[in-house]
Formats: sequence, C-alpha cells, structure tokens
Amino acid sequence: MTNIPEAAVTAWLEIKGLRSPYEVNSESCEDFAQDMQHFILDSDIVGTDNFDGWDSVYPNHIWLFDGIKHYDSEALEGVTDWKDLPIIKRFIEKVNKE
Repeated sequence: MTNIPEAAVTAWLEIKGLRSPYEVNSESCEDFAQDMQHFILDSDIVGTDNFDGWDSVYPNHIWLFDGIKHYDSEALEGVTDWKDLPIIKRFIEKVNKE
C-alpha cells in the first residue's frame, strides 16, 4: 500500500480518544507510526534525529519512511522531503515569522 487509509486514521483517533491528526503529532506520533506501519510496506519508524541529528532545532517527531516518502498522521499519502511534513513546515513558518 502506498498510503495510510483515512478510515483507519479516523478509527484510530476514536480508539485513542484524540480529536485530530494535528493532536496526534502533538503527543502520540510514535504510537501512530507503530500502529500504522503495516500500511506502508518496507517502512521504518524514524525521527527528526535520523535526518538532522540529536541536537536538531526542529521539533522532536516520529514518522514512517519507506525509503522514498515520509508519512505521519497529517501526511497520509507521504511527502518526499521530511521537511514537508506539516509539523515541520509549521515550525519553519513560525521561525521565519519571528
């Protein structure tokens, strides 16, 4: 499969008592990656530190990477650059406004 089905995310949110994919990325990104990994074949669970080191200025985040695309609760179809994950893009936009 090349994406995480929206219906699976909706059901997962309900089970976990979370309101939105945004909320997942604020507190449950590792749980989400572990529970959704079976949808993204040959994916690994990775984090910000895998791409930018332990001392990264970017948010500490966990997601799925299949060697081509990066997937999280807000990027169900994947993005080719990890900095295009919505949580990272929001951080970059916030820093650029300061």
